[in-house]
Amino acid sequence: MPIFILLLITLLTANFATAAETPQGQAPAIKSETVTRIMQESIVPNRFELPSQAPQIWRKYKQQKPALILFSEHPFLQQIPPQLQTRINNLMEEGTADDFYRHASIQRCDPLLLPMQTLNAALSQQYFSEIIWYFPFRQKLTDISIDDFRTQMTTAGFLNTAEADKLKIIEEGVIEGDVQGVPLRIIHPLAFLPEIDRPALLHIDLGYFRGLYINEISTPAYDLLQETVELLRDSQWNTLGVTLSTSTEGGNYSLATRFLIADLARLLTNPALLDDKMPVSWKNRKEAMFNQNFFQESKARKLIQLNATKFPNDPTVQFDTYQLLVQAGDNQAAFVQLDKAVALDPGYAEEYLALAESGKKEGWHDQTLIFLDKAAKAYPQNPFILLQKADLLISLKRNTEAKQIYTQLQNKSWSKFFYPTIPEELKQRNSDNKTK
Repeated sequence: MPIFILLLITLLTANFATAAETPQGQAPAIKSETVTRIMQESIVPNRFELPSQAPQIWRKYKQQKPALILFSEHPFLQQIPPQLQTRINNLMEEGTADDFYRHASIQRCDPLLLPMQTLNAALSQQYFSEIIWYFPFRQKLTDISIDDFRTQMTTAGFLNTAEADKLKIIEEGVIEGDVQGVPLRIIHPLAFLPEIDRPALLHIDLGYFRGLYINEISTPAYDLLQETVELLRDSQWNTLGVTLSTSTEGGNYSLATRFLIADLARLLTNPALLDDKMPVSWKNRKEAMFNQNFFQESKARKLIQLNATKFPNDPTVQFDTYQLLVQAGDNQAAFVQLDKAVALDPGYAEEYLALAESGKKEGWHDQTLIFLDKAAKAYPQNPFILLQKADLLISLKRNTEAKQIYTQLQNKSWSKFFYPTIPEELKQRNSDNKTK
């Protein structure tokens, strides 16, 4: 079976979504005795690309058995294959920041702990005494169907039948049950704030906002951000630490919304911003997004350009400017601008892959190779970028270059569980007459 078909089947059947701020950066150490009143005192969050990197922080508090407060559209309870459980346990117990990054996604040669399995793995390690999951329900408080929710949880494999049957609505917008013997509460964002009688860890994923967002008219992104941090402030939860995941790697969430996690991190670090005037760059971006929805492109353009002049070191501003140049049809200037955004935040390199896909369809082969090279530099742990490049080189009759890449990939440690045939596929390609 060709490699690209094997990859496609794996991605579809696994149903996995898609690193720290610098992908392989070690997260800062946290004093285990520190407890912070969230959004009333400053706390420096640990920012990761993928939720599967967060356990390197969570495990520091294992002995304290905190509650986990999870803001996400996904519970990260996907089942772990039994064949991988021992290796995942070792990762959870001893893995370094680099280990978590190297095994954190299906887009690695040796995937291990995948993003959607993160909480499942943490529960198997007995990290938490309780789970409070803020789920971005779009229904009204009174419209939640417990039967439908049970079905969703069991169909997806997040809860077994016995766990789903225990789920019950205890008050408007609050569902109670347990998972793996740990108390579970599922909360509507508009429900009364739950009391938590112990210190907690907080994790917020970009998907939480995606779950609530409709458009800039009915659910402006910055309004959702403000409502979330106000909820955190009103909660008065005692928090041991905060982890955030952007989750745009793999194309699961739009890069245009990546700023929400960056700005949330700034608010957590400086809670006074919630009561002060909105930072100028945020105000300009909010107005620009609103104007674009009313086809007032000239006003939006002026606001984005103003940000670019005043805040050249803000990666979100650079990416906004890139999008503006694309809309104006100035592609070469846009590509230069994208390079600036990626230099400030490597997470924006996901756009290179989108551009490479478009370039391949349009037959812009030289430019596509450039995009793939840039993406491979930003994501050195993703072997499938090089594989795309090699396949394109074959189509361009540049067989010697392609063969070098196949050899390089063949020497990697491929997962016997996820990619058992890839080493042989690569070996076959290297011996094929087409690559001689």
